Amino acid sequence: MTETCPNGSSKRNQPAPFQFGLKTLLGTVLLSCIVCGFYSQFGVVGVAYAWYVLLTLAMVVAACRKKHGEALACVALLLFSSCLLFVAVAGPQRDSGRCPCFDNLKNISLAIQRYADKYGRLPPPYIADKDGKPMHSWRVLILPFMDTYERDLYKQYRFDEPWNGPNNRKLAGKMPPVYRCPVRKRKRGEFLTDYVAVTGPNTVWPVDQRVGLRDVPDGTSNTLMVVESANCGISWLEPLDLDVDTIPMKINPKTERGISSVHPGGVLGVLVDGSVQFLPNSMPSNTVKALLIRNDGQEVDWRAF
Repeated sequence: MTETCPNGSSKRNQPAPFQFGLKTLLGTVLLSCIVCGFYSQFGVVGVAYAWYVLLTLAMVVAACRKKHGEALACVALLLFSSCLLFVAVAGPQRDSGRCPCFDNLKNISLAIQRYADKYGRLPPPYIADKDGKPMHSWRVLILPFMDTYERDLYKQYRFDEPWNGPNNRKLAGKMPPVYRCPVRKRKRGEFLTDYVAVTGPNTVWPVDQRVGLRDVPDGTSNTLMVVESANCGISWLEPLDLDVDTIPMKINPKTERGISSVHPGGVLGVLVDGSVQFLPNSMPSNTVKALLIRNDGQEVDWRAF
């Protein structure tokens, strides 16, 4: 028999204390999954962002709980705007596939791989004259292994004069888009590359020898081949890159020339295996050095980043 309360309501219809409905339980599980997903992909920053969205949602629902139509519209608008904000701000930092430089670096890595397949070795950092003076960059040497535009440009290049000779200097203004960061602002008439090698002893770009895949004992997935450098000041034709002995072992050093980009959070780098990896600003100096040296016996745990 149903007992009736003094106010006329039935006790049977009143929920027991701390009893959760199915919607509440499912919502809690869903939100927990979202928070865990953000943490696994974006770390503490992702969790903070997720909680910001969830708390804001709760405030909107609480303010509009008596007007369900308005509450639903506010929630939908908030979710849509939050997703756009997240993609715009956090996407380039962690998802290298969204970064504009990803495709360029991937095309460069494919061209280097095709060069290695044909000649059995990676390209040298530069070709020198009889006196040892650098004449032609590896960026020129891999042009035939790219698209039609780059192959035609290679045919116009003359190897009987230096990179800045009478004919070759005219090609500077025809800089292939693959060598420039799509989002970095540049001055008129500036033809500086944003992608460089890190050369020097025990790297994959030594000056005194040609390196093959067998010459990378640390593993092709643990050794850097090409990196971004937004402050290098190097013409795309110039046979010059970063020197492992002089650059700081940091990502985005504040004052010195080195491994850097205009993208928030870090830079992209190409490994010898051809994959493009995100290198965060927080990467320790010893890890940066381990990635640049091909035979130091150190393995890098990419899951730590």
